[in-house]
Amino acid sequence: MSQQELTKANSSGNTSSESIPEISQLERDLYYFGVSSGGRGPKLVYRTSTDVFQGPTGPHNRTRTTQLLPVSGHSKLSNSDLWNTILKETVKILDKHEIKFTSIDPVRFAWDDYNEDGSETRVTSRFTIWIGVLPESTTTEAAFHASQGILELLKQHEIDDLDVAFRESVVRQL
Repeated sequence: MSQQELTKANSSGNTSSESIPEISQLERDLYYFGVSSGGRGPKLVYRTSTDVFQGPTGPHNRTRTTQLLPVSGHSKLSNSDLWNTILKETVKILDKHEIKFTSIDPVRFAWDDYNEDGSETRVTSRFTIWIGVLPESTTTEAAFHASQGILELLKQHEIDDLDVAFRESVVRQL
């Protein structure tokens, strides 16, 4: 990801610089490749994770296939009713940023990274708050700012081992 510098005035009138990642079209289209039954996966809007996306590689242009994993207990969110509290506050943050969300899910992902020698390394993501948004409704900048609010909320509960990610999704009735 390359970085775009934004300068904004804080409440005291001082300016500060925030780095908002720019996500390539290839990463938007292929980051979740394999998650959906059709293979393609939902379109990425923004993510706080630090893993480096590798586009198609090798002589056969292999694209990493991402799997959605079941979520086992989180050391803090599994205790008492904290997940419900985080969920309610996350909805307030999304509403504040006028983000039209379709779902908020606790998830983990796994994929194989291809090494230079042709071998593969299995990668499992951290616990992720995966937010679905209506297609073409949310900018990377809006998702970035909402993510910062969600990460701050988590920090207030002494949780610092989660990521936040936004994807385009549409809810369909069965």
